Amino acid sequence: LELRIFNKDNKVYMKLDQIMAMVCKATGLTPEYLNMKIREPHILLPRQFCHYIASKNTKCTLAAIGAYFGGKDHSTVLSSIKKIQGYLDTDREFREKYGDLLNPDHSTPTNDNS
Repeated sequence: LELRIFNKDNKVYMKLDQIMAMVCKATGLTPEYLNMKIREPHILLPRQFCHYIASKNTKCTLAAIGAYFGGKDHSTVLSSIKKIQGYLDTDREFREKYGDLLNPDHSTPTNDNS
């Protein structure tokens, strides 16, 4: 018997560690780099990817997402979400390059949210 928990859009929730692993694999970074207090674009953008994906695919609060991904506060996570959504809404090249990463297919179901 497989337990699946769905969000309001019938998507399977993901775990934060799954999101971290997925973004690390796609970007070639390690979790340690994503959690560093570095604001260089090659680290900042993947961290923002994590915030965005987690906000759309977990039941976690913004504060919990920020705490997991680099000890950030909820306002930083909210800023990341708005920035990534803005890119997705206005930048076709960005959508083509990162769309699959930012909208995962949820092939690995989970029964909790962290």
